Amino acid sequence: MLSDEPQLTTFVGRRVELDAITGESEKPRVFVIHGVAGIGKSSLGAKATELLRGKRNLFWRQVRRWDTHLSILASLGDFLAALGKPGLRSVLARSAVDRAAQVLREDLPGTLSFLVMDDAHEASPDALASLRLLKEIIADTPDVRLLVLTRETLPFYDRRDVVVRGLVHETELRGLQPEEVEVFLPPERARATFDIVRQVGGHPLFLELVRASPDALPAKALRDVRRFVEEEIYRKLSDQERRMMKVAALYRVPVPHGALVPDETLKADVLLSLTERSLIRPVGEDGYEVHEAVREVFAAMSTPGERQVLVEFAVSQLRGLAAESWARENFVGSARYLANALQMPVSTAARLSLLESLGDAIERMGDDEAAATAYREAMELTENREVLARLHRKIADPSATRGEFANATREIDAGFMALGDTPSVERGWLHLARSRVAHGYNQFEEAQRDGEAALRIFQQIGDMSGQADACAELGWITGHSGASDSQGLPLSEQYFTEALRLVEALADARLAGRLHVLAAERAYFQTGDVARLWQHLDAAEPLVRRAGDPILSRQLLTTRAQLKFYSSADFDSAIADATEALGLAKQVRDSEGMSLAKYWLAQCSRAKGAIAEARRGFAEVAKELGVSGARYYGSFATGYAGECFLMEGDAAGYRRFIADRREAVGEYHLWTVVLEGFNFLIGGRDADAESRFREAIRFAEGQSAKATLFKLDVGLVHFYYAAALRTLGREREASGEMDRALEAWRAYNNQGFLVTAASRVERLVDGLRKILKKR
Repeated sequence: MLSDEPQLTTFVGRRVELDAITGESEKPRVFVIHGVAGIGKSSLGAKATELLRGKRNLFWRQVRRWDTHLSILASLGDFLAALGKPGLRSVLARSAVDRAAQVLREDLPGTLSFLVMDDAHEASPDALASLRLLKEIIADTPDVRLLVLTRETLPFYDRRDVVVRGLVHETELRGLQPEEVEVFLPPERARATFDIVRQVGGHPLFLELVRASPDALPAKALRDVRRFVEEEIYRKLSDQERRMMKVAALYRVPVPHGALVPDETLKADVLLSLTERSLIRPVGEDGYEVHEAVREVFAAMSTPGERQVLVEFAVSQLRGLAAESWARENFVGSARYLANALQMPVSTAARLSLLESLGDAIERMGDDEAAATAYREAMELTENREVLARLHRKIADPSATRGEFANATREIDAGFMALGDTPSVERGWLHLARSRVAHGYNQFEEAQRDGEAALRIFQQIGDMSGQADACAELGWITGHSGASDSQGLPLSEQYFTEALRLVEALADARLAGRLHVLAAERAYFQTGDVARLWQHLDAAEPLVRRAGDPILSRQLLTTRAQLKFYSSADFDSAIADATEALGLAKQVRDSEGMSLAKYWLAQCSRAKGAIAEARRGFAEVAKELGVSGARYYGSFATGYAGECFLMEGDAAGYRRFIADRREAVGEYHLWTVVLEGFNFLIGGRDADAESRFREAIRFAEGQSAKATLFKLDVGLVHFYYAAALRTLGREREASGEMDRALEAWRAYNNQGFLVTAASRVERLVDGLRKILKKR
């Protein structure tokens, strides 16, 4: 990734520095090059990358004052993704910021990378954290090198890194030697300017400007580069060249040719002339920039009126470039263009719009805190009710995604308060946000009520995107609650069908694929309709492939494994899908995805009789998901691991494991009473055990009759009670409980449990009797 790298036209000298930087010695691994503006730091870095091209994977990042720790990590994430390691980019996209440093530690080694951080003196204290992190990672990573180019030394390392560890090598870059100048300039020019060269210390930028301006050599003006540009270059430029330079001086990021042309009078030959004069330099494949030492001169040359016109043009160009980057999902690039625009003197209205767009880009990079800061700064610039409501909602959405429901609720309430009684589509989005929070709390009625309110508003306004989102959310909510219409037909399927119709019109492959995956789950768990679930999964396959989203691919594979286990008891095929899902989840560092894949592998292991393997798998998932696993998977994994301990006749292991997972068990009352029941049983307290199992049955059967997914729970508690009764020798009662378990599982065609029920209860009863014999 070299889009920020300046293109070299001429380069001389610096052999000692180049040999050190490009050498293959064990240490140093971090090189800090510091020196004054224009001394050749970026050229040295560009030459180093030129020499290493084909030998190392190259990364160049131009640091700007608006950069943050996470924006730099996001650039590194794109770089690693291009090398087949999408983990960092994926965790940042999911706002899993707390995992980003560890993922970088895991993925950077072995990449044979050469990383360049240019203009690092611009780094904020927050952005310096990225350099500090890279230094520490590279200390343990022999194949990676870091080159930091800066005007001044930076506090991301200390003297021990230089002297004791030998990790960091510092170099103060000075001017070229006379003999190097002779190579750089034609012989007659080198001799004519020898005294001047000595006066400016062999300053490479000055020499480059002299070389490109053969008619400009009054010695009295050559005290510094700035004065040379002012007195000997600016006055000899044409009006068109001056105008282009004034535009170019507004940018702090490389821009394409079109962004330098505010009117038709500036032809292509104007840019060619300025590049030949070394006033504008090519960067990357199609970008251009002005060196900062030259930029400062031209930035001060515009009159107020002229500057206002040029700023309006430059901001419009940066907006367009940001939009193009957004469309390519290059959110780092989008944020950089918008941040550059915010450095210019723009109107309050323009600043408000730019801040909101910047917040959007930063949020997509995964830096929710920085995005919220941008949104709050934007709030200070407006009293518009709809805009304020939207900004509050944009802060709320990531909080809800992270499970921070209290924070999300505060922002949603503030959004409603800001909106007042103003008619607005934003009221629909606020209701939808509140619906998601209620769903997160498992408050299904409230969630459905807000979701339906959102849908009505979107329908009244004609917002198809909002309607699709609302229908998708309602399909998910009613799938969990089991809600049906007045004719008893499941609402979930109806909502998903409508969402898919709307998404087809929007041509959104990713959303359509995700909806088909969710609809497949709901179709099965609500009605046991195997044919319908496979219709959805078959429709999802090409859409997921087209979307190219590894997280969505993982979700599809996990759902396939789950539904193959339940609907057809095809354990080998389920294992294949879960194994592939686990590999994808590992690749993108999707920790929840890894746990869910392992959960289904453990289910298949138990179904195939590999109890020890299943126990290890369930125990691992239980520890990973804790109390916040998706849809209580953490609690179920804990309960199933406990079942495996009992099958193995390990009472001590059972008690120790359940005690350690008490919080996860308490997340779902059913498991609390079931596991207590078994604990009483193996402790000889038969009456207490029976009381607990009956309580579990009352709890399971007391859940919404419409929520047919809960038939799994009903079957499960009858199954466990049957095992307890058989252990106690009460075979007739046990047979009745087993019949009730099988009836519940047949209600939605749970083949995975049905075909293994006999062997499973046999193993469990054998294990329990072994424990009782040892007592």
